[in-house]
Amino acid sequence: MASGIGSKIKVAWICHFSNTEIREKIPLSNKKKYTDFAPWITNMIKEFEKREEVEIHIIAPHRGLKTFLFEYTQNNIYYHFFKPDLPVIHKRWPFYFPIDAWTGYLKNRLIVHHILKRIRPDLINLHGAENDYYSATALGIKNIPVFISIQGIYSNPKRFNDITKPNKHRIKIERTLHKQCKYFGIFPPFFADLIKRDNANPILFLKNYPFNLETTEIRIVEKKYDFVFFGRVADVKGIDKIIEAIAFIKSTGRETTLLVIGAGQKVYIEYLQGLIKKYNLVKNITFVGHLPTIHDVHKKALEAKVTVISSRFDVISGTIIESILMSQPVVATAVGGVPYLNKNSETILLSEYGDIEGLAGNMLKLLDNPEYAEELTEKCKRFIISEFDSNTIVTRFIKQYYAIIEHYKYNTPIPTDLLFNEKYFNKIK
Repeated sequence: MASGIGSKIKVAWICHFSNTEIREKIPLSNKKKYTDFAPWITNMIKEFEKREEVEIHIIAPHRGLKTFLFEYTQNNIYYHFFKPDLPVIHKRWPFYFPIDAWTGYLKNRLIVHHILKRIRPDLINLHGAENDYYSATALGIKNIPVFISIQGIYSNPKRFNDITKPNKHRIKIERTLHKQCKYFGIFPPFFADLIKRDNANPILFLKNYPFNLETTEIRIVEKKYDFVFFGRVADVKGIDKIIEAIAFIKSTGRETTLLVIGAGQKVYIEYLQGLIKKYNLVKNITFVGHLPTIHDVHKKALEAKVTVISSRFDVISGTIIESILMSQPVVATAVGGVPYLNKNSETILLSEYGDIEGLAGNMLKLLDNPEYAEELTEKCKRFIISEFDSNTIVTRFIKQYYAIIEHYKYNTPIPTDLLFNEKYFNKIK
């Protein structure tokens, strides 16, 4: 155990992620197909491999794991993967008999608590409380501080509508964790509001995850479209508002084009197609669906002049970051963490969600003023590279780890520069 600041501390991450390197190392069933997900965890791991101040133990479920538990060490990181599937057949519990959810994921909790007992960490960093199948394992932990790095909040009422229905098991576990824990890493202000529904006195830290700042090599691409949206085609991303903005522009007598890249639920796609027909935009809007690789997505997205995203709520969309890093100008809505990009000065044009005329005006402003668009984009790129640099973010995490341990043990005041400050999100231009 750590004896205080200056000594090496031991931190256990509870998280869920996958990448090619991991899958090559652990024994997996060949009856399943696997994909990479949660790349921010992978990016964090790569940076923590270089650090000496913290001993990191990663505790994570992995679908299709052949053994009950598989542990190994690589590049100074200790891995503990456990099997969350049904025995032998490597499948999830069926939705009509979700005994794992009914028991509060008892099996997973017992496994993780057993690992923690062996590790004896100074601190537990739960990456995401919204996914109950692994976040439930942080319930009932005593005598160890638990730091929840919020990835998203599932119980956010804005998430649900006639298309997306809530899962009561996920909501119960997430809100129980919000109530029981004290330390939270957040980014946009609305996370604070949602946590405070259940916890009157949380301690809130500024949390960023590192983005992959390496994008597809930028090449000269023929511009075939005025605007592009790429990402998950879902109502929370506001594609319907973008379509309405294209319709508004058309009502002024001007024709513009929109490219939509990404997959979505059939019912939502049908709704969008209905809007397109309603506004007579069949010739203006093109859907290409899901593309195989991120390289293909970026290459296709660069066929447009301006990226547009109109999220109802968001942290900072990867669509925005990737576009800026490819030197593609962006129009977005002033929700969640997006205004943080204007922390020091205006680098991105924002409008309020649902302000169709404002969204359309910003779209045309960048489309019609390429020099101005380039100036904003380059300024935003410099800010992103500085603010979301992996070394900077991981250094902040390490300082927060030490500060939480000292506060938990000795009630030592936490430095204000590590805490969340809402004022950086108020510059909405």
